Amino acid sequence: MTEKEHLYHILKDQFRRHAEPQVVDIYKLVYQISFGTGHLLEDEAEAKALLQEEWEHTEKSPSGEALIEVIDPLDQVIRINLRIYKKVGGKPGNLFDLIVRSAQLFQKDPERLMRYWQWITEWAEDPEWPFAKRELDRFWIEVEREHFPPKHHSQKYVDAHRPSYRIVLKRLWMAEVNHEKGI
Repeated sequence: MTEKEHLYHILKDQFRRHAEPQVVDIYKLVYQISFGTGHLLEDEAEAKALLQEEWEHTEKSPSGEALIEVIDPLDQVIRINLRIYKKVGGKPGNLFDLIVRSAQLFQKDPERLMRYWQWITEWAEDPEWPFAKRELDRFWIEVEREHFPPKHHSQKYVDAHRPSYRIVLKRLWMAEVNHEKGI
């Protein structure tokens, strides 16, 4: 499967899992796999406190939520869902260490973001695609003017899914799991 085909399948899976995504939610996903989440670590103490607070207020997981979500067609970046991670005995300090190491090693790739958005726009020709080309183009003009900032999920997405995850490099996650013989 090509990178383009794999991204298409990942997005279709996201649409299936997360009904009614908004354009900003798709941008957030391709931003995360293109730029990582280093921007969240500009203040490490605050990022750690936010993770701890989210950890303490983690709710029961929705049915079908997986521990890991593959979001990257190159299989380098994954989402770790906090509710499941906590449920299986994961520790927030271990996860935070993975987040920090991932941010340090992440290779930002603006061309990837542009390539993926171009493909997403091409797929708008498909009547089953949830976004119109015009809507995608308008959004792109806006984020381009803002120099491609990170974005939050849409309020619709937050209300429907209560996202609670962190982004890490898959190779670091796998090394940690293999080292710990679990989580």
